[in-house]
Amino acid sequence: MKQILIFNDLISPFNVFENSIIPEFFEYENSELEENITTTPFEYKINIELPQFRKKNIKITLDNNYLVVKGYKKQAKNSLFSNNYETSVTSFDRSYELTEDMDVEKVKAKFKNGLLTIIIPKKKEFIRFREVPVLGSNNNNIIKPVTSDKSLKSKFLNLFKKVA
Repeated sequence: MKQILIFNDLISPFNVFENSIIPEFFEYENSELEENITTTPFEYKINIELPQFRKKNIKITLDNNYLVVKGYKKQAKNSLFSNNYETSVTSFDRSYELTEDMDVEKVKAKFKNGLLTIIIPKKKEFIRFREVPVLGSNNNNIIKPVTSDKSLKSKFLNLFKKVA
């Protein structure tokens, strides 16, 4: 004769402790992903925090003027106080509209330590940056545009290093 205990977890003396953990687990799973979008004169950068995701489960595509980022993770959970085994799948889908100043042929992405970084460079013809020297008693220079892209970027980065 087989005995089936359907309500085994409800009778468990540890049920109160186990139920206090489960809402935190579900609250984390349903939380929004943290994302940060920044821009410089040279590029756009999208950072998305994806804790416990794997690189192989993340897909980035360019589709009809949109950058689409999709991913999923599978998570298994054993109950400490019963014979329950749960598997959950969490997925996300984000779309970012691409503008005419973005060089979509040079998009780069990197995933490291749960952080997905997507860099979209700006097209050269849309980079409108020039150095403005400060005139004073020792400097009689006129404002001049910077011509080389490499020197432009290095001067821009050096400017921020001096400020920091």
